[in-house]
Amino acid sequence: MQAMKSGLNVALLLTAAALAHTASGAVILDIDGSGKLTGARNVDVLGTLYDVAFVDGTCGVAFAGCDSVFDFAFPSNVPGATAAGQALLDTVFIDSAAGMFDSAPNLVAGCGDSFVCMALIPTNIAFDVVFGYDAVNFGQGIGDLVSTFNPVAIAGDLSTVARQVWAVFTPAAPAPVPEPTTVALFAAGLAGFWLGGRRRRGAG
Repeated sequence: MQAMKSGLNVALLLTAAALAHTASGAVILDIDGSGKLTGARNVDVLGTLYDVAFVDGTCGVAFAGCDSVFDFAFPSNVPGATAAGQALLDTVFIDSAAGMFDSAPNLVAGCGDSFVCMALIPTNIAFDVVFGYDAVNFGQGIGDLVSTFNPVAIAGDLSTVARQVWAVFTPAAPAPVPEPTTVALFAAGLAGFWLGGRRRRGAG
């Protein structure tokens, strides 16, 4: 009986762990046909998952008009914006088999400078300029960092600036819920496993 309970508990724990892993997900890099990093999905910022896209052009193009701080993912939120920048440095701007996005910052879409790429995360607007934080991704093994960026005019076009790109964060879509039939089949299998053990024990 004890062995059956232990087996059932292990099966339930493994299932819970698998479902938790599915819900949290891993960071998925979005890379275009030319090998440029255009964004990422499932970026963890203070326990919440976000998708991020790297967008050139003006703030208005990147952020639905850029006429309110609520167009931004982290309005007036210093901890959120700095954590978002650090998450980019730790999980997105990295060297891997997918691409050398830390050593070669120019592989990030919107950045054409091989020395540094600054992904701007806006938090505030005042007097037609945008303020916020950026993930400063240095190449050549130099230490990356998160810092405040110099104010950028709302009408300023980052497509003319090789070292800067907007980082547009949006809440990630919820992880898909397992199909009811899959859950039901798994539960039926566990029940059968448990009942089979009881019958064998009763017969003995």
